Amino acid sequence: MGVASMNTISFATKLAGIGVLGVIASVIWWYVFFSKIDQGFGGKGSPPFECLYSSGGPCGFVTGIANAAGAFAYNPMLLYISGALIVLGIILDKSNSAKKPETD
Repeated sequence: MGVASMNTISFATKLAGIGVLGVIASVIWWYVFFSKIDQGFGGKGSPPFECLYSSGGPCGFVTGIANAAGAFAYNPMLLYISGALIVLGIILDKSNSAKKPETD
């Protein structure tokens, strides 16, 4: 196994790891943001799950108002990018694994 191969594995793993951290950050951001919105209206329920991955409809309406008020509103773009990083890391790792010669 050459140095380039090890660097690719390391890069793929780091890429996927950054993606996982981004997904975790997205879920926390979504939960905190929409829980505060819910509490502001007297609700005690859980945040709407569809707002985790969607920015349309009521989710977009709420975030639009929050942005206009100067709040740091949740945006699912971080979730999308993080998911893409995970997939890209897995693909790079698999393609690198396929290139490895088998030793007996």
